[in-house]
Amino acid sequence: MPMPGAIKSAAATSTSIDGFTTRDGVHHPFYGLARVTGDAFIIGPEDGPPLYKAPVSEVVSVDVLVENSEGNQWVGGVLVVLAIVAVIFTVGAIVLASSKWTWSAHCPFLYSWDGHRYVLDGEPYAGATARALARTDDSELVHLVPVDGEYRVLLTNQQDETQHTDSLVLLAVDHFPGASIVLGQDGTVHAFHRRGRLTSATDQDGADVLPFLLDADQVSWMPDLDGAARQLPGGDTRNHLLLTFHRPKTDVPVYLVSNTATTSWGSLQARALLDVLGAEAQAFGETLGRNPAALQQYQDWNAREELFQLAVQVRVGQRWEKRGVLVASGPYVSENRAMPLDLSGVESDTVQLRIDPPVGFWRFNAFQLAWGESPTQVQALQARVARDETGRDVRAQLAADDGWTLDQPQAPNVTQLTFRAPPVPAGLTRTVFARTHGWYEVHLHDAHPPDVAALKRLQTEPGYAVRRALQAYAEFRRTGLLPGFPPPPSAGAHQDTVALRAP
Repeated sequence: MPMPGAIKSAAATSTSIDGFTTRDGVHHPFYGLARVTGDAFIIGPEDGPPLYKAPVSEVVSVDVLVENSEGNQWVGGVLVVLAIVAVIFTVGAIVLASSKWTWSAHCPFLYSWDGHRYVLDGEPYAGATARALARTDDSELVHLVPVDGEYRVLLTNQQDETQHTDSLVLLAVDHFPGASIVLGQDGTVHAFHRRGRLTSATDQDGADVLPFLLDADQVSWMPDLDGAARQLPGGDTRNHLLLTFHRPKTDVPVYLVSNTATTSWGSLQARALLDVLGAEAQAFGETLGRNPAALQQYQDWNAREELFQLAVQVRVGQRWEKRGVLVASGPYVSENRAMPLDLSGVESDTVQLRIDPPVGFWRFNAFQLAWGESPTQVQALQARVARDETGRDVRAQLAADDGWTLDQPQAPNVTQLTFRAPPVPAGLTRTVFARTHGWYEVHLHDAHPPDVAALKRLQTEPGYAVRRALQAYAEFRRTGLLPGFPPPPSAGAHQDTVALRAP
């Protein structure tokens, strides 16, 4: 069945960047303009000799700068992790977290005031595309700085969707210096004093990927979409990573601390999967809310396909056992998460983990083991001021998980929040998180009938979602068109941007 629309790639133009990572796992800081011309990645002015030039196949990610409507305040660095850099520049604002428009399926953006400007710091409840899928999420506000005894935060909708936030509070975690503060997927606060780094990491071809996974930094592992698309219609729909650590010599609980996210391409495909439902998408979301069997069926499918949650397997003797699940964040802001790691039955001096991510849907920044915790002091801070873009007081909507939500139905919706910044106790330091609960609904503008054949294959054919996404990618690389997506608004049709001005 023909897809109802398409995005066509635009001509490549220069884009502001803050750095890039090459295939050897080395990050190169650079502030300036970059572009793709033919098969070459070029940085430097368009009217002068290049400062750097390399084949696009050698550049695996680019830090793209997002600016506000005034064009003079940097508000967020977006780590773009598509396999081929050319896609970044041809899709442009459609795929990236542009301040004007994006067609991918995302979530709200959280910005922190760092004393000079607002900086992108969080993407809560990614993937919660229906009320029945609402969840609580924690975002570390690494750029947040108290000013005049206050913390200042923005909650924005910059997507083509309606976002519903039921609550938003700050968690001020005071702890001993040197402790690493990481939250579990259940919201538990951990203050780790011991860390174990990877000793080796290899992919399904035996290639060394350790440089990409050692630390939570600007270097991430990401899938080779081009290589996978060339293997269609067959080929493995999974990557396979083997991670090895020295086993900690301790009797206290050990945790796997991961920094992972969905890819920009995976986020785009989340919208494509909803488009398969067509005019039935909203009814499907409502069914999940009132029919427990339907919700369980969806959760079972999600667990099977692992597009946005991923099993962690531990080697126990000669077999692999599932010992945990990773939940994707991002795609533009990935979070550290702590997962209890059951090492019972592991008798060797090493710990081996295996993950099998679906091709194109996951990026991995870092994996570490952590143990040895110290106490913390945690304060939940309610907003003293919360006003939306019209000046309306919305504190009550964000105070508790009570079903009374702050609804942000379109881009740009901006809510400005101010919180009291209590003094930090002597001898301690502070890490601040935003805890949110909510969900969002993607706007599908073409109310076409559901693609019944595709829905059946999605339900019954393991890996079909990945093959379908790879076919779309191959088509995009061949024609510059993304099947299933309407064109972006014409010039002048949606020129509003999120103004991130000083308080």
